[in-house]
Amino acid sequence: MQRMAKEGLIFSSAYAPAPVCTPTRYSILYGKTPAKLRHSTLKNWQASPKKETSIPKMIKSNDPNYQTAHFAYHHQATNTLLVHAGVWHSWNLTQTLHYAQEAKEFILATQTWPQLKDNMYGNKEVCWDEGLSSWERYRCLMNIFTRLRTYTSTKEMDLAYTGTLADMPKGNTPWFSHCKLVSNKVVFGHWAALEDTMHNHCMCIDAGYIWGGAM
Repeated sequence: MQRMAKEGLIFSSAYAPAPVCTPTRYSILYGKTPAKLRHSTLKNWQASPKKETSIPKMIKSNDPNYQTAHFAYHHQATNTLLVHAGVWHSWNLTQTLHYAQEAKEFILATQTWPQLKDNMYGNKEVCWDEGLSSWERYRCLMNIFTRLRTYTSTKEMDLAYTGTLADMPKGNTPWFSHCKLVSNKVVFGHWAALEDTMHNHCMCIDAGYIWGGAM
């Protein structure tokens, strides 16, 4: 992987192969267009493309020790934190990276995909508590890192809302308005409905794309 990155090309501009997230992910994972994979919508999003081999599986077939999972990355040279969706409002940078590593280690230790798929999704865990354990703890961490957009008035995650800032339910606020990492630039995605890319020190990399603008 390091050699691929070193010898590869840098693309400063790119287009998503689909207007919604799941077909785009499939395209990245399998190296083909959503149309060729017959997964161009959100329908049957949990079903993997049949008779297709993903790029990670190809890599693992040549290197049995290959593993991958990612929740947060801190680029020290630019003091930039990259996350998929968001960061819990009370966490500092050290806590964020610690919990990201904890979630990564738990995911990689899970023995089978069906076990992971059957347990990782859920809307009950909407408030971080250090006392959480087992799947409840890791569902909450994954909700924070991969699904967080807004908080309710009681600082719980509203995992159902996916719209714009203007249309948020009464009392809701965007997660980045409570972000404690004011000394860091935070780069995030998972919220294409945002019409602006910059929100204080937080930058949404897919905002504007759905509106015909640049990423």
